[in-house]
Amino acid sequence: MVSNKEEDSSIITIEELFSLVPIEKLNKNDLKNFSFNLNSIKSLSHINTSLIELINKCDLYHEGIINEDLFSFYRSNKNEAYLIVIAKDSSNNKSFIRYTFSKLFHDYQIGQLKFSTKNSFYKSNQFIDLSFVQLFINQAYVFKLDYLSSNYIDSLHWWKKGLIYQIIPSSFQDSNNDGFGDLNGLIQRLDYIQQLGVKTIWLTPIYKSKFRDLGYDISDYCSIDPRFGTLDDFKRLINEIHNRQMRLMVDFVPNHCSIEHPWFQSALKNEKPYVDYFIWHSGKNNDSKIPPTNWIGYAGQSMWTWSPERNQWYLHQFMDCQPDLNFRNENVCQEIENVMKFWLDLGVDGFRADATKHLIENDQFKDEPLKENDQHDDLQVEYEAYEHTETSNQPDTYKIITRWRRFLDEYITNNKRDYIILITETQDKDVDSDMKYYGPNRWSRGNDMAINFFLAYFLGENPENRTGDKLSKFIQSWLEKLPNECWTTWTMSSHDSKRVATKLASSNLIDGFYMLLLFLPGTPILYYGEEIGMENLQYTKEIRHEINDLSAFNYGINDENKIEEKTRDGQRTPMQWNSDEINAGFTNAAKPYHPLSKSWKTINVQNQLNSNRSHLKLFKQLVQLRQNEPFYSGKFQLILADKYIYSFIRWSSELQTAPIYLIIINMFGAGQNDEGDQHINLDFIKLLKCKNKNAKGKVIARSTNIKDNSPLSNEGNQVDLNDICLYSSESVLLQLLLNIHEIDLSST
Repeated sequence: MVSNKEEDSSIITIEELFSLVPIEKLNKNDLKNFSFNLNSIKSLSHINTSLIELINKCDLYHEGIINEDLFSFYRSNKNEAYLIVIAKDSSNNKSFIRYTFSKLFHDYQIGQLKFSTKNSFYKSNQFIDLSFVQLFINQAYVFKLDYLSSNYIDSLHWWKKGLIYQIIPSSFQDSNNDGFGDLNGLIQRLDYIQQLGVKTIWLTPIYKSKFRDLGYDISDYCSIDPRFGTLDDFKRLINEIHNRQMRLMVDFVPNHCSIEHPWFQSALKNEKPYVDYFIWHSGKNNDSKIPPTNWIGYAGQSMWTWSPERNQWYLHQFMDCQPDLNFRNENVCQEIENVMKFWLDLGVDGFRADATKHLIENDQFKDEPLKENDQHDDLQVEYEAYEHTETSNQPDTYKIITRWRRFLDEYITNNKRDYIILITETQDKDVDSDMKYYGPNRWSRGNDMAINFFLAYFLGENPENRTGDKLSKFIQSWLEKLPNECWTTWTMSSHDSKRVATKLASSNLIDGFYMLLLFLPGTPILYYGEEIGMENLQYTKEIRHEINDLSAFNYGINDENKIEEKTRDGQRTPMQWNSDEINAGFTNAAKPYHPLSKSWKTINVQNQLNSNRSHLKLFKQLVQLRQNEPFYSGKFQLILADKYIYSFIRWSSELQTAPIYLIIINMFGAGQNDEGDQHINLDFIKLLKCKNKNAKGKVIARSTNIKDNSPLSNEGNQVDLNDICLYSSESVLLQLLLNIHEIDLSST
């Protein structure tokens, strides 16, 4: 991605570029630290001929980003536009600065280098992503602007176009029959993942661990737990993934480690430099018998545990075996960056940063207030009972994310790597807080994407609230706050959130949620097994002894019935491959480390591949459709959201030949079982305000439960847009047989 200058580049000077700026738009500060001034620009005797042509044809001037390090602007006409960026010689001592110009001017996201100074960072005519423009001191560029839809670049945009597939390796495939999934088992299933249409695999932790919390209790950040295999197995996994033109993203767990980690063991002994690698406190009012604060953690227990070795309390926002690292200690910051470099050197393509909102606590150690009108009955364990004003989303947390993004940018530059992504996980319903993780401005970037749980949050609502209009509020609350230059994700479930088919009143509606996941603007993240509609295992007291999620027992201290309610193991069961082999083909061991979901003999990959219609076949079809415009970079417009229907269109404003797609989902099965013949007739001629009153749509894909006698049942059928009939939980994707100018979106 990073290239040296070419001799045939169109070389210009910074002074020449400033001549493209109307003189009245310049002031002395803009030219500070340059060897020329306003007068010399006015009297400039030689200007590159091609630059003069650009001035003559692009008569409109638009201001860009202007700060102490940069002067940028646009020249345009009705047919084309150019971005001119000039790096100043300021007091900033950074080696380079990354700027994000994506969508700053219209919807342009791509630039092609046309002119540059002698010390060019890019090749002449090279296409670059405007969200990742790198500048060194006294460099300057002129980019011709273009759209992402016309210039997809895999090395830059792989994380925007493709599906991310989350896997718990211990639950995916066992290769050595010990009942525990491993890396070699995952390698055996890579062809399935590739055929699914996955672009990126995300692995939950595979590091050395006691596995008290699914491996998020890490005792060595730079080794593979023997249960998963060896470091050589991991290297082979990366090679096999890359050979299939896929990418690998690993779970990055910076907030906490394990009490077995050498850092913590050294801290217990007050050994330097580890004394302050963690958060220690002597107790409220220096009373060792009283925890420093009332803080209740995510795992259903006090955030403070007494250490007799140190005679102090240590902080853990999760389980007591997971002490929080102290990110106010520069040594810790360096250690974590060394961990990132270790895995980057092995070839990983990105990180999903776990529990980022917990990285920093207020060091004034004040108690946290209860939520207003809270109804929780056990305040000793219920995290959700409190307003976490002191322990989440602290201002310095966002600075850490920005630091990590810069670290990755420097790594990309120094190692000539394809783009490396940073995704943050906060699990926070406060959208404003979530948005801060993207960074404070266009030249101090944070994450590339935040994991957006708002589809999962909607599915967690009470059944009566799972309606089309309520779904719209969840979706719009996120999209409306997302900065124009930023990219989002969508996910329906995870290792911490129940599976979709378990949440829905009717599992038929999962097809409609595939359409939401894959066709809303942003990058879809799919939890393994959702492509076949896997269901949670419902734990009971009789199999309580098989629960691995130890945090569930914290919630059951005062009410043991909460153990089964709170365990997350139900959505972590082994992948269901077939009905012919024991344990659904996951392992030949007598007993897998997790019991299987009860539905494995009917819901599995083999059965769905052999069926004429299945969730799996539809999902694969939809993933392939998503590779096309306008789904990965086009426009989005809500058309209808009421009690029973959620409908939207996707189209491209740049590629006039790109189709317009209409997605319609009957939401009845979200909160109620499909019973009877409830159906809804819809007039999309009216809803879209079509000029052509006889407009039609072509069926591109439909849910597996569409009735055989429905006009929507056969792909390729043309249907009248004024008479679309959908029964409970049915969904359909139509291509509108008209162009965008034939509909009115002004008031939809």
